[in-house]
Order: sequence, then structure tokens, then C-alpha cells
Amino acid sequence: MSMPVFGEKKKAQEYVKRSAVYSIIFDKLKENIAIIVINREDYFLPGGGIEDKEDHRMCIKREALEEMGMTIEPVKYLGDAHQYFYSQNDSEYYLNEGHFYLCEQGHYISEPLEKDHALIWIKPSLTIAKMVHEHQAWAIKKAIDALNLEANRAFKKTT
Repeated sequence: MSMPVFGEKKKAQEYVKRSAVYSIIFDKLKENIAIIVINREDYFLPGGGIEDKEDHRMCIKREALEEMGMTIEPVKYLGDAHQYFYSQNDSEYYLNEGHFYLCEQGHYISEPLEKDHALIWIKPSLTIAKMVHEHQAWAIKKAIDALNLEANRAFKKTT
């Protein structure tokens, strides 16, 4: 199965490839997910670029502390997807190779290190259209599907 690709690749444009790991974190009741909001309107999943010698687990845990001041635990790999985009902040074209994980919320242990990042908890259905990157919206849908499948299996065991 091929990896989903989102965004528009401009012909003759050089892209910087950037591998990143993102988390989809539901609250305890599985009603809302954690979203990072930047500039009061840009919605992102918690996560970011893999640094030297980091594996996915190390990266996702570091990013959670930096962006949310929270510990998390990856519990299910959801998939990978590519996103072509232009970053106005960096004045650079990127090909993001996103790796997505369903994670469990841990504990708040500090204030977030990234002061321009605001954590909100919001219904997944309300976030999908607001996500800056399409591959992150795709991952939210995958997480919802995974939770629905789990719930159906649990229901069938009880009947």
C-alpha cells in the first residue's frame, strides 16, 4: 500500500525533506483531542521534527513536553503520510514525512516550553477542517476509525 500524499508539489521546486512524528491524544472520556493552536487560528497536532539520534518514541515524548508540558505514551501506530507545503516562517518548501501515533495522556509536569503554542481540547470532528496540514486531518480520521473499531470489538465481546 502506498503512502498518502497531500499538498501540491510544484514542478522544478526543490523540497527539504523533514521527518516528523505526531500524536493524536484523546481525553479520558475519548470525546476531545489535544490540538496545538498557534496565532489563535492555526491548528496542528502535537509533535514535530525528529532530531539527531531520536527514534519516534523519543521524539514524540520530547515534543509533548515542549509543546504541552505533558507526558504521553504512544499506544498505537496509525500510519505515515507525506505533506508538501511552503513555510512562511522559514521561507522554505518542505516535504513532511509524518509518522502518526495514537497516544495516551499522561500528567502535566511543567509549563510548555514553546510559549506561542496553546493547547486546547476540542471535538475531533470540529478540528478536521481547521488543520493547517491535510495529512494531520487524515491522521485524525484514522484515529477516530481506530477507536470506533476498538469500541465495536469490545461491544461484540459483551454480547
